[in-house]
Amino acid sequence: MRKHTRNISILIYVISFAVMFSLATNVFMVSVVKRHVLSGTDLSKYATNASVVTKVTKAIRGNIYDANGTIIAQDNRTYNIICILDENRLSVDGTITYVKDKEETAKALSQALKMDYDKCLSYLNTPNQYQTELGNAGRNLSQAKMEEIKALNLPGIEFVPSIQRVYPLGTFASNLIGFAQSDETGSTVGKMGVELYLDSYLKGIDGKSTYQADSQGHILPGMKEESISAVNGNDVYLTIDQPIQEALEESFRLTTKQFNPRRIWGAVMDV
Repeated sequence: MRKHTRNISILIYVISFAVMFSLATNVFMVSVVKRHVLSGTDLSKYATNASVVTKVTKAIRGNIYDANGTIIAQDNRTYNIICILDENRLSVDGTITYVKDKEETAKALSQALKMDYDKCLSYLNTPNQYQTELGNAGRNLSQAKMEEIKALNLPGIEFVPSIQRVYPLGTFASNLIGFAQSDETGSTVGKMGVELYLDSYLKGIDGKSTYQADSQGHILPGMKEESISAVNGNDVYLTIDQPIQEALEESFRLTTKQFNPRRIWGAVMDV
């Protein structure tokens, strides 16, 4: 009985040693040789120049409405095209991840964006660049246009979200509403009028995601991604009434055209 128990203890010891040795070997191979033993995956291409990447998710700026709920100012989420040109970019599952056929890509993009083919091709032929954009034609694309281009399955063509402040009513109450525009960080900031005065209510708080990636921007296997969601800005409702304000502005235009005054004052009353 004692001999049998001793044999079991030895067996457990041998198995435990084998497991620990296997784990230690795997850790050594991953950390030093950069190869995962069980899967045979070469990790050197992931580990080289690995770094922590932080991506910012821009908050949506609040809308500005008139007294009847008509939108005066709002953010439109748009997209910018990014063309990856570096042939050394790592492929994913054997799929090419850079612009290989520049002529065919330029042909497809120029038709979708209604831009000159030669100009589009010149962007794609930019020397010694990891990536390039396509000028104004490739910026502020609607979601529908982005999805149309995405459906073409062009290798190396990617999209970066952007936000554009728009004013659906044009110059409606422009001196009162003011305007907002992007700063150097890509955030939309109030510059004049209500957009400036109520900027702290309208702007919201940006979110972010942090993860470890390789030199090509791919998330390293097994790495955890930490995310903080963006908090969108507050909407603002004004007491101004669109039809009345437009009637007042039209009377100003007619008065200016007829009398060429130096200054005009106007008021609207319910008599």
